[in-house]
Amino acid sequence: MSIREEDVRLIQHLTSRPRRGGRVRIVLRETAAALGLDELRVLMGLIRLQSLGLISVVGVPEFSEAKDQMVQAIRLLDYSFMSGKVAEYEYEIVRRTMSELVLSMPNSTLEEVPPSPSLMGVLLRRRSLLVSSLINYLGSRDRNPAVMEDLLRALREVEESIVRLEGSKGLGSEALETLSKVREKLEEDLLRASIGDLPHERLVETASWSSEVVEEVLESLAKQFLNGEDFEEIPPELKAEFELLKARLVIGEVSQEEYDFLYQELTRRAAESRRRPRADVEVLERSVEKLREQLEAMRSLLRVGTDLNLQFMHNSIERLQRTLKILEGATEEVKRIQFLVNHVQA
Repeated sequence: MSIREEDVRLIQHLTSRPRRGGRVRIVLRETAAALGLDELRVLMGLIRLQSLGLISVVGVPEFSEAKDQMVQAIRLLDYSFMSGKVAEYEYEIVRRTMSELVLSMPNSTLEEVPPSPSLMGVLLRRRSLLVSSLINYLGSRDRNPAVMEDLLRALREVEESIVRLEGSKGLGSEALETLSKVREKLEEDLLRASIGDLPHERLVETASWSSEVVEEVLESLAKQFLNGEDFEEIPPELKAEFELLKARLVIGEVSQEEYDFLYQELTRRAAESRRRPRADVEVLERSVEKLREQLEAMRSLLRVGTDLNLQFMHNSIERLQRTLKILEGATEEVKRIQFLVNHVQA
């Protein structure tokens, strides 16, 4: 993570503030006004400086708006990490600190801390693999009740984990909320610039920041909803290794923990072998397509036999339908933001 020009301005502002016990107290709104930035970008700047070891955020005021901003900052940090702009060791330290700050606020619960996108991606790939395994197994002539029960138990565990992580809003809701706020900020600055209330340079900065956030969100969603081999441009030999690894997991030759480790290693090698294309709205469209395929696969399980007509399957289908609506909404938000950015840059 490198220091940006706005980070330098933030450092200069912090050093000019009075100290008490080696600490500097700032009001986010006043600091944003002094630097000519919005409050969320100042907060993200503080996070970047902390990740570099230059400062340490030790306290946050006790009001709901501060909590909302901290949660939004965690989401943006997640997206930066998923897009490879933040090193893993920096990400873990900063995210833990930010989560602790949110939880230290009155009436805060663990459910208010956004789930890790990387963990959700593992669960989604696991669910897709289990559904495919069940379909293949049910299509075979030889059925072992014990194997069937193991597959169903594993699927139930994955579903329960996804429910705990996604909360009541639905999977992808954090991304949609982030994109909506970015679009609203861009529209606000565009209006202010048109009436002469905002310098054009500030509008260009907002447009550039908006494009950056959109790209990070898209890459994060790709890593959650798309398989690594779908998103990366992978040489044929590596594609064969991905398929072999899946087969080894299905037949029990490797454990789930070994599979996750080997999968990540293959993904890393794939990323090194060929440069990934820039994330675009196509990422969301392909994610929607993948979810529709998984939705149809889940429905096909219910059509196979009465022994699979379980309530958790129906609930999973309902959640998939809700996620599809969320991703479709995110697709529209990305298109709106890209239109506004193009208008600013024209």
